[in-house]
Formats: sequence, C-alpha cells, structure tokens
Amino acid sequence: MIRIGLTYDGKGIFSVVSKHGLEQVMETFKAGEVVNAELRRPRSVSQNNLFHALVEAAFDNQRTGPKFETWRHLKSWLLIRAGYCDEYHVEDDALSPAMANIFRQRFDFIEIVRVRGDGIVVRFAQSMSFDAMEHEAATDALNKVIEIIADKIVPGVDREELMKMGREEAK
Repeated sequence: MIRIGLTYDGKGIFSVVSKHGLEQVMETFKAGEVVNAELRRPRSVSQNNLFHALVEAAFDNQRTGPKFETWRHLKSWLLIRAGYCDEYHVEDDALSPAMANIFRQRFDFIEIVRVRGDGIVVRFAQSMSFDAMEHEAATDALNKVIEIIADKIVPGVDREELMKMGREEAK
C-alpha cells in the first residue's frame, strides 16, 4: 500500500503532491492500471498544534478541576471526558492495585471507576495521532475539549479567550 497526498483541481483531476509520492506511484503501477483508493481529508497540522497548545494553556492557567502532574495527563483526562476513549469492563477482582499502578505508569492517565455490583470500568484516552484520528473526529474532539476546559478547568473564560490563549501558547 502506498500513502500519497493528492490535490484536487475541481475539474475531476487529482495530482500527486510530492515528487517522492509520484516516484512511488510510477515505480509501483503501470500506465493505465486500475487501482482502488480511499480518499479522506488529511488532518490539519495547525489544528493539531492548536489542540495541544490549548491543553498546555489550560494546564498553565488551571483554576479548578483535578490537578495533574503534566499537561499530557490533563490531555488524556480531557479526551476521556470528551468521549474519545477506549473502555474496558472487568470483574472486581480482575484488576489488582499493583496492576492498576502498572497501567498508571505506562499511560499518561487512565481512569478506573468501580461500578457497584458491576465490576470495574477502565478508560484509556484514544490517540490523537494523524493515523488514528481523521480530520472530522479531531475537529469534534477539539470542540468538546474546549467546552470542558471552559467548564471544568478554566471557568469564566469564553471560547474566544481560550482560542487566544492557545494561539499564544502555540507561538
């Protein structure tokens, strides 16, 4: 499989963005060969940078909410709150305190919740990597995280002020 960037000209023609990508295509396929493609919008680097800068700014300006060691821990907590997490249900005795500590050392933040009579729920934040999350999901995550920051971490600051803080942090 080859991953290449394409530019659409609006008239039905796609062009390979990079010389390296074009070379890969030319080395792999013959002229006239039919190939399958799945097209999607790429993640925005500036949006990704803004997301991380917003989390860092929220960490630096935190007024309320749970305190974390690093902005990365806060990022994981925010993603879990926004619903961007993997959730596992285990029986009460299946997760020992020692194993919970191993998880906490390995991951930036995990949430472990004991549900009375229903075992334990363990939540891990999902990856925000470019391969793991498409543009639309990243936009949704950013919007939800902004709401959570404004409500739980830096209350009293509106969306515009948060965006300004994020842009300043990104510089």
